[in-house]
Amino acid sequence: MLTYRPSNVAKPYRHAANPPHLDKLSFTLDHIHAGNGSVCSTYELVRYLVHKNIPVTVFMQVTSPANDYELDKSNARLIYQLAPHLVTLGVHPLHAGHTQREQAEVHNILNYIIEEVTGEKPVLLSYHGHGAGPQNGIIFPGIQYARGIHCTTAPQPDPMNTPVMPLSSVTAAYNYIKKRNEAGQTATFFTHSCELRHNNVKKRVFDNLVKQVLSQRLNAVSYLDAMNQEFRGGATAPVDDSSISVPSDSDVKYGLRLSALTENAFQPLIANFEVRSTNGRVVATSTNKKQAQFHLPPAIYQANAVVEGTSITQPINLTLRQGLHQKFLFPV
Repeated sequence: MLTYRPSNVAKPYRHAANPPHLDKLSFTLDHIHAGNGSVCSTYELVRYLVHKNIPVTVFMQVTSPANDYELDKSNARLIYQLAPHLVTLGVHPLHAGHTQREQAEVHNILNYIIEEVTGEKPVLLSYHGHGAGPQNGIIFPGIQYARGIHCTTAPQPDPMNTPVMPLSSVTAAYNYIKKRNEAGQTATFFTHSCELRHNNVKKRVFDNLVKQVLSQRLNAVSYLDAMNQEFRGGATAPVDDSSISVPSDSDVKYGLRLSALTENAFQPLIANFEVRSTNGRVVATSTNKKQAQFHLPPAIYQANAVVEGTSITQPINLTLRQGLHQKFLFPV
């Protein structure tokens, strides 16, 4: 299976709407594509993102009714299980022009599939087709936010038709991210995995965005978290890291797992691991292990892995009541 190969790009993002906080964006993908000899599958693209600790939302459609939609369930399960704390599944309904009955039938099937895979009913949707968007008389029960396919925004933000960034150039995408964050909002990236072909402008935009996230010039957040912030109580300023208390032994503790892997084949490596609090205090260490498991209070941390003299440090946001698996990828 063809793995995702990023292009060699290096256009830095130099804006900051709320310094010292990073401007935010979210990654979304439509359809689950199989891929071919020239472009990777949606599974491989999602794997590429989550192995870099980047959240992604995948909007799936119904493709095969055989055996109670077993193929669709299997594809969704493979993608979701890559990283349940980073992957969100959403509904991709029929094209515009179908009746409420037809849309409801497919919507119910997708609800069933996603709930069986994730344990929760979906609350996210992306519209399907050229010029798609909300239609009079068409409703999707349970959906809280619907992502559109255009970068234009209405005078009043609409949770059922949220915009996406333009992908005509890297500069256009960067300018849009800046504008959205200055308004206290998050910019949403949208594509299909099959569109990220060699020398394609969408691939250049995508690769630059990922590189800027890894270089800590942009902050990748899940689409659901971004929309919750924007529409529930209004957009708010990013969390100030300094307001999060330094962890103490008496706090409730959550699981944190650290792994060192080879960048291409994802083979485990022996590493020394270290976790520090925001004030620089070492709170956990583990030496000569392929994986390290810690239980720490919720806080912002800096996690470090060292393999044969090569050191990688990544920020850890352990603020959710769930375990977190942080992977360090080494080019060996």
